[in-house]
Parts: sequence; C-alpha cells; structure tokens
Amino acid sequence: MTEPDYSSRKPLKVGRPVLSARRVPRFGRLEIVLDVSGTYRTPFDPDQIRVDGHFRLPSGREMVVPAFLYRPCRMRREGERSWVEPAGEPTWMLRFAPTEVGRHTVWVTARDRTGEVRSEAASFEATPSASPGFIRVSKSDRRYFEFDNGEPYFAVGENVCTWRRGPADFDRWLPRLGAVGGNYARVWMWAQCFGIEWGRPGQYRLDHAWALDHVVDLAEKHGIRIKLCLEAWRGFGGPRSFVQAGVVHPYWRRNGGPCETEAEFFTNPEARRMFRNRLRYVVARWGYSTHILAWEFWNEINCVRGYRPEAVAAWTAEMARYLKSIDPWGHLVVNSLGSFRVEPRLWELAGMDFAQVHGYWHPRHPASKDLGKDMAAMVTNWLSRLERFAKPRLFAEFGLVNERWGPSPLAEKDTRGVHLHNGLWASAMSGACGTAMLWWWDNYVDAHDLYYHFGAVARFVRDIPWTTAGFRPLDASTTSPRLRVVGLRGKP
Repeated sequence: MTEPDYSSRKPLKVGRPVLSARRVPRFGRLEIVLDVSGTYRTPFDPDQIRVDGHFRLPSGREMVVPAFLYRPCRMRREGERSWVEPAGEPTWMLRFAPTEVGRHTVWVTARDRTGEVRSEAASFEATPSASPGFIRVSKSDRRYFEFDNGEPYFAVGENVCTWRRGPADFDRWLPRLGAVGGNYARVWMWAQCFGIEWGRPGQYRLDHAWALDHVVDLAEKHGIRIKLCLEAWRGFGGPRSFVQAGVVHPYWRRNGGPCETEAEFFTNPEARRMFRNRLRYVVARWGYSTHILAWEFWNEINCVRGYRPEAVAAWTAEMARYLKSIDPWGHLVVNSLGSFRVEPRLWELAGMDFAQVHGYWHPRHPASKDLGKDMAAMVTNWLSRLERFAKPRLFAEFGLVNERWGPSPLAEKDTRGVHLHNGLWASAMSGACGTAMLWWWDNYVDAHDLYYHFGAVARFVRDIPWTTAGFRPLDASTTSPRLRVVGLRGKP
C-alpha cells in the first residue's frame, strides 16, 4: 500500500470554524470542520502543527480539545470481504461533546514553526438530553462503575477485538450483542485492524481510523460501551503475514524509528514522545464519545519482548498522567497483563482506574489445567486476587484454549456454552464490575448463536443498585460436591 503524503508547505492560516449544528444535545456529538493550513512534514506531530479547539462553557470554564486530520472514506464489500478506501481529501476537524447545558463559544488556534494564529469565534447551544453521560468509578462504592448522572453501569459483554474478513464484520457482531442487552465490547487497535500508527514513522492510517469511527457509531447505536485497546504488538518483527503485507513497525530503527529493541520502546524519549502524539490523536478523534468506556494502553503488555516490570510500570504511570491531562472528558484509563499475571506495581498506580486479569483453561498451564475445568471456580479465584487493590475488578479475558493458546477442541463439545454461562454469572456474583469477558466471539459465540447467555445476565443485573447496596460476599455453602454457592448480600 502506498502511503499518502500529508505534508504541507502552505502559510499558517485558520478560518472561522464551520459547525455541523447550532443546537446539540448534552453529551451528543458536534463536529466542526476547520480551514487550517501550515508548514509541516506530518500533521500527526503537535510539535510541527498544533491545532486546538477552545470551548467557553456556560459555567465560564474553558475546555481545550485537540483537533485532528480527517479523511473521508467509504466501506467497500465483495462477498464476505470488506475494506475501507478514501472518498475525499483530508481536512482538519474537531469533535466535541458538551457536558453542560447552555450557550457555548468556540474558537480555534493553530501553531507551526512560523508562529500562531487564532480564528474568529462561533457559538452553539447545548440542550438537555436523556444521556446518562460518561462512565466513572462510583463515588458511592469504588468497586463499581456509574454514569455521570449516578446510574450504575455493570458491564455485560465480550471481547470483539478484531475483524476477520473486514470491518463490516462488526455490522453483524455488535447489533447481535446489543439486541440481547449486551453493553460492553473490547476492541483492539493493532497493525491490521484499526491500528493507526503503522508504516513510516510519523504517518497514520486514516482508513483504519475511519473504520474505527464506523465501529464507534455502531456501539452508540446499539447501546454498547467500548474498552478501546490502543496497542497489541509483542515484537518488532511481527507475524510473517505482517512482513508479507509490508507492515513494518514504525518504532523500529530499521524502519526509521528510534528503537533498536522492543524494550527500548518504554524508555527511549523519542518513542515515548511518539506514543504521546498518538494518545493526543485518539483523544481528539474519539474522546467525545460517551460510549468509550476506557482507554486501555496495551493488550498483555508483559508479553512484549524484553519486558521489564519496573520500566513498564514507569511508562504506564507517565502515559496515564499525560492521557488524563489531555482528555477533557476524563475517560477511565487501564492497562492489561497476560493470563494469570497480577502486578501490584501496576494496579497500585493512581493512574490505573480499575484492575484486570486474563485467564483461560489450558491443558498444561499449572494455574488452570485443574482449576479451569470449573470455570466458575477459576473466575472467582483469580478475581479475589485483585480485591486488595480496592478498585473495580474485571475478568477481562477467559475461555478454553489448546496447548498453543489457540481454539480448543473442547469448545466444540460445549456448543450450549456451559463454560460461558458459568464465567458470566460467577463474575457477576463475585463483586466484579462486570461479567467475565469471553474470547472467541466469532468462531464460538456467534457461530453457535450463544448471545442469549448475555441477555439473561443483562436482564438480571439491569435494576440492581450496584453502587448503593453495599454488597459483600455471601457466606453460604452446600453439602453437594457438585454444587457451589456464589453470591452477594446487601446491607441489612
């Protein structure tokens, strides 16, 4: 694939912002098209061109939102395959979700190496809406989540991380999950699927960004909140398919990047600066959405080649501070670790808003070969190991795997989803902030039409006062060796 050239040699200029509407519901999306030009090699580096929207809120507070380069695209389909292709020229854009009702004023500043300019101001009205707002850690019970309006949010869903035949796959998966009441999905940004920073250093994949726009729109339509995983690689070389497709890691020195080894990514100043630039773009493009539950830095960050816990903890702390400083909507922030890995130095960080664990039944892994035969026992056991961090707890990946961590043949013997059922309910009854989240969303849940399991849990938890009931583990037992009681009891 030939990478577009987004560089510019034009004089610095910013015109009056063009608003998509003059009235927008509170927590709704306002898009603002910008007339911006400047001189830069790449528009994805704010040290070369920095464009910001300044919003004066009805309360008098000023909210600063980064702008981003957008390119119109369209989805193409051929049989079961789908892909995204450009459908217009790039333009600068702002996305904004008002958090206050009333009159807002917006102006834009742009800065390059020649100086800084400011646009004329425009105004719009934010109107009342029924939206519950963004998701926070509950102030009443910090083991759970709640919306801005105080309503509890209990996550019911699964991993829906990558497409198989193209981004239109999500047109099937998310509506089916949402139709039964599922309200959570985890989505990955990685090299071949939604990842924007792949190829030459400093250039972003705007077709992948458009594909993620499409998925966020689907989530908003079907009532699903997304935990957006921002990175998933483990080594610079990557799978052979990456190399064959011309996908070369932008941080690797042999591709013009700053790092000789993977471990340097977490300590090299230029690599850290490049990642902060990407965080700025992510906030600019998707930060408006109340359907982004959380930013997740990495999938199983301890699996990166050359992993050093102290360096990764320091990197996580730095990136969490930066991300929270530029995200005016204050989304939750988290990281993730590989199966059966608990790192106190990570989960004790102030910047980690909740704690997570991954775990699978594996035929040889000592942590699960016996315990994992009873999925309810495994889920409750590993969730209990996160309790000491006094944060919301989530069993973020589970399922059945073979010796090479691929699909297990045992799953095809469990076509009714007994292990899925047990993981979902055991997590909900163990004080977690959501159900355990199954892997194998396409070749298991969708293939066997097991969405009804999410529906049953969703109906049960819908009206439970998670944040005010004061739930504690239920002390109960049974005389039957085939039965175990897992539950919660509220205040007397």
